[in-house]
Amino acid sequence: METLYQILAIAAAGLIMWFLYRQIKASPQMFSKENLSKSFTTLGILGVILIVFVTMLVWLAKGVLVCCVTESWIQSPRHLGTVVGDKKR
Repeated sequence: METLYQILAIAAAGLIMWFLYRQIKASPQMFSKENLSKSFTTLGILGVILIVFVTMLVWLAKGVLVCCVTESWIQSPRHLGTVVGDKKR
């Protein structure tokens, strides 16, 4: 059964290679300098955004970002003198 999967994988890889070859032959302008430059710029920007997003998720998971937000909320002038759970009568 394993041999069958290997043969199917080789056939699928060959089919994909043939499809890509046909696509590139039909439109060689896909690999022009301008198009590649635009693509790499877009991928770079998306990569930086992804890095920032994952960093913020890690900070949230560690509690660093929540701690910073909580401390700034507690130290703001509006909340000075009030204690959580303290009821004023």
